[in-house]
Amino acid sequence: MKNLLLALGLFLCLNAIPALAQDNQPTIENKAKEFNSISRDRVLIELNYTGWYNDDSSFFGEDSVQMKWFNRGLNLYFMWDLILGDKEKSRFAFAPGLGISCHNVYMNARPTTVIDQETLTAGSVFVPITDNYRNNKIATTHIEVPLELRYRSKPDQFSRSFKVAVGLRLGYLWQKNYKYKGEISVPNIDPEEADNILSVKTKSLTIPGMSKYRFGPSLRIGYGNVSLVGFMSLNKLFEENRGPGLQPFSIGVTFNSF
Repeated sequence: MKNLLLALGLFLCLNAIPALAQDNQPTIENKAKEFNSISRDRVLIELNYTGWYNDDSSFFGEDSVQMKWFNRGLNLYFMWDLILGDKEKSRFAFAPGLGISCHNVYMNARPTTVIDQETLTAGSVFVPITDNYRNNKIATTHIEVPLELRYRSKPDQFSRSFKVAVGLRLGYLWQKNYKYKGEISVPNIDPEEADNILSVKTKSLTIPGMSKYRFGPSLRIGYGNVSLVGFMSLNKLFEENRGPGLQPFSIGVTFNSF
């Protein structure tokens, strides 16, 4: 999350430098710049609800894994809008880009490392937590390449048109971690005595078996500078036979004022 905020701040600073250095230009050139400065969805800021889908009904349930309602994500993409056809009349554009995606999933279970005795490879299973806890989450950060095919109802008024963008996102897992804050039970030396309860705060950078890459379709529909957005990963969160068959997804709101 800190990396994402730093990238946004750097972008705003870099965009402010040319504005300070501009001199007065002829009227025709000013009009061209004014047209070009209208929002073309060059910078996308997304606020998401994020989660995992599993077609195995036994994985999620009252007696197993439960995700929290406040799972959240924040995405930042820098896009380049390439008009297809007449630059003033065409309603279609293609937009490649680069960005970062940060997601936090909260649940009542912790990832536990297991070793396959046949292949001797490490994987992960989720074990429900029985102790009291305040925070329990898995955080992932992906570097992504978004590609979009865009439609605008008013090509000459980018910020006042109905917009649809169908896309594909390719991501590389840059960072992952598991955080836990709560109690743990430690067996007492005397087996007749109750277990000791300790309050701990831990962070682990090791979650064996998690996929290094992800890819999937995206869809944005909106008006002006605000859109609804959805994404579904086509590949699993974990590599085959190294974890549960979870597919990441997200739905949210996109703001694009640049």
